[in-house]
Amino acid sequence: VEILPLFARLSVADQQRVFAGASGRRIVLATNVAETSLTVPGIRYVIDTGLARVKRYRFRGKLEQLQIEAVSQASANQRAGRCGRVMHGICVRLYSQEDFAARPRFTDPEILRVSLAAVVLRMKALRLGAINEFPFLDPPQAKAIADGLASLFELGALDAQGELTPLGKRLARLPLDPRIGRMLLAGHEFHCLQEVLIIASALSVQDPRERPMDQQQAADEQHRRFHDDRSDFLSWIKLWDYVFTRDAKQQSGVVSERPALASRRQRERQFQREFINPRRLREWADVYQQLEQSLLDLHLNPKPFDGPDDAAFAAIHQALMTGLIGNLGFCSGESNQYSGTHETKFFIHPGSALQRKTPRWIMAAEVVDTTRVYARTVARVDPSWIERIGAHLLKRSWSDPHWEKKASQVVAFERATIYGLILYAQRRVHYAHLEPRLAREILIREALVNLDWDAHLPFMQHNRRLMHEAQQLEQKMRRPDVLADQAMLYAWFDQRIPSDIATGQRLEQWWRKASREDPNCLCLPREALLRKQIEGLEDERFPRSWRSRGLSLDLAYRFEPGASDDGVTLVIPLAALSQVDERQCEWLVPGLLEEKVLALMKSLPQRLRRNLVPLQAWVDRFMARLREDDQSSMRRSLLEVLIEQAREDGGAMISAHDFRQEQVPRHLHMHFRLIDRHDAVLGMSRSLAELKSRFGSRGQSALQAAFQGLGEVEQSIRFKKDLTQDNGHSTAVPAKLLKVEKVASHPRFDASQRFQHWAFDSLPELMEIEHDGQQLIGFPALVDHGEAVGLQVFDDLDAAHVAHEDGLMRLLTIHFREPLRFFLKQLPDGQRIEVLYSQWGSAKELHQDLCYALLQRACLGVERPRSAKDFDDLCHAARPRLGLVGQELARLLLQILNEYTQLSKRLPQIKASHAQGDIEQQLAYLLPKHFLKQTAPGQLGHLPRYLQAINQRVDRLRNDPQRDRDLMAQLMVVEGPWRKIVATRRGRTDEKLTEFAWMLQELRVSLFAQTLKTPMPVSVKRLERWWLASAIR
Repeated sequence: VEILPLFARLSVADQQRVFAGASGRRIVLATNVAETSLTVPGIRYVIDTGLARVKRYRFRGKLEQLQIEAVSQASANQRAGRCGRVMHGICVRLYSQEDFAARPRFTDPEILRVSLAAVVLRMKALRLGAINEFPFLDPPQAKAIADGLASLFELGALDAQGELTPLGKRLARLPLDPRIGRMLLAGHEFHCLQEVLIIASALSVQDPRERPMDQQQAADEQHRRFHDDRSDFLSWIKLWDYVFTRDAKQQSGVVSERPALASRRQRERQFQREFINPRRLREWADVYQQLEQSLLDLHLNPKPFDGPDDAAFAAIHQALMTGLIGNLGFCSGESNQYSGTHETKFFIHPGSALQRKTPRWIMAAEVVDTTRVYARTVARVDPSWIERIGAHLLKRSWSDPHWEKKASQVVAFERATIYGLILYAQRRVHYAHLEPRLAREILIREALVNLDWDAHLPFMQHNRRLMHEAQQLEQKMRRPDVLADQAMLYAWFDQRIPSDIATGQRLEQWWRKASREDPNCLCLPREALLRKQIEGLEDERFPRSWRSRGLSLDLAYRFEPGASDDGVTLVIPLAALSQVDERQCEWLVPGLLEEKVLALMKSLPQRLRRNLVPLQAWVDRFMARLREDDQSSMRRSLLEVLIEQAREDGGAMISAHDFRQEQVPRHLHMHFRLIDRHDAVLGMSRSLAELKSRFGSRGQSALQAAFQGLGEVEQSIRFKKDLTQDNGHSTAVPAKLLKVEKVASHPRFDASQRFQHWAFDSLPELMEIEHDGQQLIGFPALVDHGEAVGLQVFDDLDAAHVAHEDGLMRLLTIHFREPLRFFLKQLPDGQRIEVLYSQWGSAKELHQDLCYALLQRACLGVERPRSAKDFDDLCHAARPRLGLVGQELARLLLQILNEYTQLSKRLPQIKASHAQGDIEQQLAYLLPKHFLKQTAPGQLGHLPRYLQAINQRVDRLRNDPQRDRDLMAQLMVVEGPWRKIVATRRGRTDEKLTEFAWMLQELRVSLFAQTLKTPMPVSVKRLERWWLASAIR
């Protein structure tokens, strides 16, 4: 019996033995590739293990895998066919019939098993559109497409927006793997294109060096002369020089310099004796010539590197690194295992010349997962190359910013990683150009406040001397509270030093210029260094602080017309930003209120204030009434109170828009200064809304951090019903406390926690804590996180209510998962509803919105549960109602869809353009994408009637279009202002706006379809009076 192996790397002579005739029995042991590639004569029996080593690409670790897998049915049948080529044969499968039947019919297509970088690059170059929308026969997964895009970005072929770069366009013209193509283009940049071309062509073919199983040691001895202790890549260049170049020193690589035919045969026999496969050498040379021609087409002429050996080594491997930047490895030295990119671990392949060297940083041509994860064809690399080549892939972070007085600047330690590998850490870098704001804070705090600066400047000497005197005074007075704290001193310097100064050198340069006009600009005055003692009571007309909802915020005054902060400045800590009510800020301070009221009334048009003259007398009466009031009016908007008072005194119908605020002097508008915990100014503005827009998220984070600090301490939590604790200037109105509790353990509001059931304590509607001396109010709520909920404290009551309802709906969805599945499965007229709903969304979206609407109708009443008991009671009470409510909801939805379908067929027939556009806008408001979810349960039932009203309007429009135009003009009298406000709100709404929107729908029914009736009396006059009384602005 003769046993013959058959695999790709077997020498040609050994492969030919399989095809030679034999008199006895032969057993051929073939790999999967060999078996499918060749037909061996004389095979009578096939033993099929049912296994094969399949090459796959793992996207997560960007790793080539050669794992043993079960073959498909088609592959098994192909194997069985090998024994029936000449005569009948037998195939023995080493697995059961049930195992065979359970296997997939066909092997996975190659596009599902390989990296898609080349495919994506080609499609981008051909402008075939979005990759994920291309009609592949076997569409790849989204993560495979994302991996291909990421690989091309890594190579520099795509920019951050996913568009081809100029380099990517050139790369697409090379007919080979993008990584190898990237090496060739980089070879031109590093002036070593010929050497890189030799290596690139070698990586594109099978290794010509043979290693017969029975002559491995002899083959290794022959191949060792091509080894380079620094790099396996250089062995290709040495082999090329030996095979194709007569004079190795020329390193020309010109294939035409081969010897004549007779000499070539002699050399091929010599190569075979040296375990080098001549056929694969010719394949290598052919690929070299093809790539060389492609490069010439790009006007790139391969030339060897002209320079010393070390420079050549660096240039070649930097060029290679551009294509292999994802195949890096680092060895700490504790073992010979390497940490690779994307959290992989691997070893250098035993056949590498570097296998015993274990350099710290290496680069590999490929990392393959076989029996172990091996890196093949590796080279030692300098980490500085990685920093330069992979600059666009580095993730940098900085830590421990600190002041260094010798360097006169703020320094931090930089850490850089590439795909999870730490390239360097603890590198000292200048921090000013990275975080100038924080560097400036450290500069002021350390260099100026702590006087930790060796600069010999007059103001530093003055401040040191004054500090010494103050310390002596503190000792004499035996009081520890004489000196101002660091925060006060920081704020003093912060207000005087420009915001763009973050280094000692820049500070000194600025001071030398500024001191020409004011030599004492940075000299601390004694009153700034010493604490001021508060004596007596605050002035009632110009108070020192502004109080509201437990807050006590500082007020600052400045009389300098034209200055940005002229007038009254309210100083707001970041964590309290959301707590400040803009309506109460309209009242300014008592000493300026009368002047502001007069200026506001003068800003009204003459026709609106005609009945209020003389204005000064009217303002005097207004102020007298205000003093007689219990100050409850000052909890409302100043404009709202003025409008109400003017109407009572016989004035015209005034709205908030009639006041021309731009005519009111600037100092009569509150000026706001936002500060952080260290009193550093974050922003200043006359508009509180602007500050909330710019810093609202940071304020929310600061508030969340303050409440997150609640832990295992005793807290007093107050549940308030009336949130208007006090007005702008007085704390006379106490809060109405529903309940006061002391809890020994309050849950932390940690945004990272997730729950799928109510596994936490009761949630109060309102919480108060003291933070940095301020009473802060927070609104805890559930937050929907998809498959779970979390806890979060909000700074806005409305936002908390919205989030809490979404969180409750998520908990209810999880709790009623099985009943909801049954409801959807038994949905009446489900198929028709899905077809009619298709223009709003998919069946999945329909089911989600249906479940949301069902739970909202069946579970949520006026009060939202805020404890586990209330939630359990709600679920228990709602469970019997789910079926009936679901049927009613399905019937209602079908009625809405039928009405809309009938109406949509008639819309194109409308010839009056004004009516068609108006109806389309109305339908867009009534039936947005998620109207089932967004429409309140009480309003959803009115939608069929509104649609019927539109149908009746269309009927009457044919006979009398002028009447429709007249009715629409009446409608616009009240709907026009509403539309204007909605446009300015940019998606933000409130209860009043929503209520008025539904009143407008009822008015439309009354105007265009009187026969349908309305649930309440409506008319243009009624709505106009309601709109003016609401003072919406």
